[in-house]
Amino acid sequence: TLKTTCSMLEEQVVELESLNDELLEKERQWENWRSALEDEKNQAERRTRDMQRLLDNEKQN
Repeated sequence: TLKTTCSMLEEQVVELESLNDELLEKERQWENWRSALEDEKNQAERRTRDMQRLLDNEKQN
């Protein structure tokens, strides 16, 4: 019947909304993780350049 179909669809909508919320939260966590990793990478590259500069200076002296 139509009422049963509507009830089933409403349940599916609730499930999909819940799944969507979970995915949005996972996406937010992923973006935070990716951003932190990018920051760490940039810091490591900066340290590498600094160390290379120090080594180059030592070679010149």
